[in-house]
Amino acid sequence: MRVEKPTHFKPSVPRHLKDEISASELVKRVCEVLGGSGGGKAEIAQGGGEKVEMAEEAMEAGIKLIQDLQK
Repeated sequence: MRVEKPTHFKPSVPRHLKDEISASELVKRVCEVLGGSGGGKAEIAQGGGEKVEMAEEAMEAGIKLIQDLQK
C-alpha cells in the first residue's frame, strides 16, 4: 500500500444505509488512529492524519467499526 503524507480519508455511505452507519463516525475513528481528525455528515465525511505508518491499523479500525455496527 502506498500512502502519502499527510494521508486523507473521504468515506461515503449510501443514503439507504446512513441510519445504520455514519460516514462522520467512521472518519473520526479512522483518523484518530492516524493521529488526526475529521468530520462531516452521515452520508459523506473527510479527515486525515500525519501517522501514515498507521494506515493498516486505521483501515482495521474502520472495518471493526462497521462489523460492530452489524451485530
